[in-house]
Amino acid sequence: MEQVAVVQAAWAFLVPAVVNGDLQSVWHLVDLPLRAQLAWQWVEDNAEQLREHGHDLRASAIGIVDLPAGKRPLWEHFERVHVRGLREAFPDPEHWGIGATRRPLADELMLIHVVDKAKLADGETWQVGEEQYVYPIVLRKLDAQWVIASLGNSPLTSQGLTVQ
Repeated sequence: MEQVAVVQAAWAFLVPAVVNGDLQSVWHLVDLPLRAQLAWQWVEDNAEQLREHGHDLRASAIGIVDLPAGKRPLWEHFERVHVRGLREAFPDPEHWGIGATRRPLADELMLIHVVDKAKLADGETWQVGEEQYVYPIVLRKLDAQWVIASLGNSPLTSQGLTVQ
């Protein structure tokens, strides 16, 4: 039964973020350490331009991590880059599939694989021994809710935002 909740949490993130391009509406479903990692990486990637426009890097990253109800000025740019990256990484949403096999990594930490069902031998079931490109997602149970802890090759971390 828990696998159902994990898969539902993944869909609750993937459809709005990847299909609809609305990362803001599901940002709260991303675990805080991953939000910090994504925000800081984007700030580092854009540091020169941000400084030129008078933005404090640390404050910019924190503003993205803690996105309040009203949009921050940098959110639109951050969201555009990440939605584009997710769309490039994932197969066509028409063919998404998530395996039903439980893949626990630790207590309250679960791995799922998003697979392109169009590339499966029978178009529906990932057969034993069948090689497939997958997009891994790690979810963590936080209180009673499953949240996105890692996307693709992003490192799994418990560290918060540490900026020097």
